[in-house]
Amino acid sequence: MAAVSTTVAIISAVIATASYVDAQEARGEQKEASQKAAAQQAEARSVQEASNVQQASIERRQQVREERVRRAKIMQSAMNTGTSGSSSEFGAIGGLSTNLNTNIGANVGAIQRGQQISAFNQTAADFGLQAQNAGIDAQNAQSMFQLSTSIFANSSMRAPAGTTKQPATQ
Repeated sequence: MAAVSTTVAIISAVIATASYVDAQEARGEQKEASQKAAAQQAEARSVQEASNVQQASIERRQQVREERVRRAKIMQSAMNTGTSGSSSEFGAIGGLSTNLNTNIGANVGAIQRGQQISAFNQTAADFGLQAQNAGIDAQNAQSMFQLSTSIFANSSMRAPAGTTKQPATQ
């Protein structure tokens, strides 16, 4: 009878160890996949920021072109009407410059806000990855505890030869 209980204890310890090793490998793969996902998020953020900067540059050039066309029209109109150099011409041109600078400032602000939002999202994703990795570490510790408890319980269930085993009370 003792040989059977010893064999059962050994088999359960081997099975527990094998399942622990499999679980460790799966958790390692999960951790690696999470890290790859975080790296891809960071890359996507980088590409999005570059795209935003490029779009803002295109918009800024377009606004400068439009401002130059309007300025030329105002100057031509002033020349045609004989009011070249007048305060109305300078006021209209000044208004164009003010509007252009306001629009460019708004674009720069939008880019900065977009970058900040993107950075906050990336930081949140990084914290999520850290939390997931901490959960994996906790699962590993729990599995190791269960494995060691199982092995201990199985080894303590073996009765020395020539003795009778008393049922364990909990």
